[in-house]
Amino acid sequence: MPDEQKADSFLRLLDPNHLPVERESLARAAIRLVGDHRDDQVLRVTEPERHRARRVLTDELLGHEPIPPARSGRRALDQDEHDRHFGVVRVHGDSGAIFLTSLLVSYLDMLDDVERGGTTLGQAQWTDLLRVPTLVFDFALRRQASAFPGSDFPIPAGRCELLPHRRWHVGHRLFFTLIQTTTQAVTSLSQAVRAGDEAAEADVRGCVDFVRLTTLGSTAALRLTADFSPVDYEQRVRPTMLPPHVRPGFSGLQTRDHRHLLNAMRKLREDMATVAELGEPHAELIAAIRSLHDAHAYVCTRFGGDTAPSLRMAALGQQDGKGVEVVRGLARHRESLLEPSRANAHDQPRAYQRSDEDGHE
Repeated sequence: MPDEQKADSFLRLLDPNHLPVERESLARAAIRLVGDHRDDQVLRVTEPERHRARRVLTDELLGHEPIPPARSGRRALDQDEHDRHFGVVRVHGDSGAIFLTSLLVSYLDMLDDVERGGTTLGQAQWTDLLRVPTLVFDFALRRQASAFPGSDFPIPAGRCELLPHRRWHVGHRLFFTLIQTTTQAVTSLSQAVRAGDEAAEADVRGCVDFVRLTTLGSTAALRLTADFSPVDYEQRVRPTMLPPHVRPGFSGLQTRDHRHLLNAMRKLREDMATVAELGEPHAELIAAIRSLHDAHAYVCTRFGGDTAPSLRMAALGQQDGKGVEVVRGLARHRESLLEPSRANAHDQPRAYQRSDEDGHE
């Protein structure tokens, strides 16, 4: 195992089936974290203070019980393998507290990594990424949206060499927490739509914006995750996703968090006619979803998917395909879930016909 991989810590994360269903559970946890000065503001403090905050938040996560690994079932075993590879330990307990604490820890890890190795993200993408924790606390506490000037989070220049394997893992863990955040936003949007009264209309508009902005944050996280050279990917990162380190066919398709998001989007599709009536907010939401899919394609293309099959396709013997074609086909399918005017989702590409998930490895 490379030294840079040993340097990566584990992130304790909820199983997506246990995400908080009620906003109140988020509110209780948020109130406590605000009272303890361990809310989204920990991202704005000095580096030593961030490190102290991370230790305290991690200790809190250590107090929650890990979920036992699967003993059977291909899908469950694949999901556990994917978690192990990226340093994720699934836990259960107070869902609101775990959700918020994991989100903060993943951001603190990302900031530490970018302080070390820098990033090529532009200021707009950096702002999209860094505003999400504040959005989540605003949502949980039903407080007026906080002002978020991008100058509060200048882009770190980086003080030493970027470690590709560390960036790949830290970026993926951040992406997983953001997928959970978007799932939470989509679920809340469904609940607001189904409330069906005039008082809920403001909630619907707020939730649409919440989904849109968390999706933009996920887009920036994906681009950050791939923020190193294709040569380093081919020589230092990709080999760790091949046997004997993992079983053949390792793929983002094994990500349990994305599967849960897709299920939430399918349920939301029944309510998209109401969302579409909002006009511009619905169009902006679709544009944000499309930007996320463009980022998937970007990562795939950057690391050779425009000329070669993905790891999964290669394991299935589909050597003549291109990974990016699968990603784009899946993107059309995903976008159809939020377009009420389109009667049926597109057929999925052959390499993924039996899967409900997306992937980019």
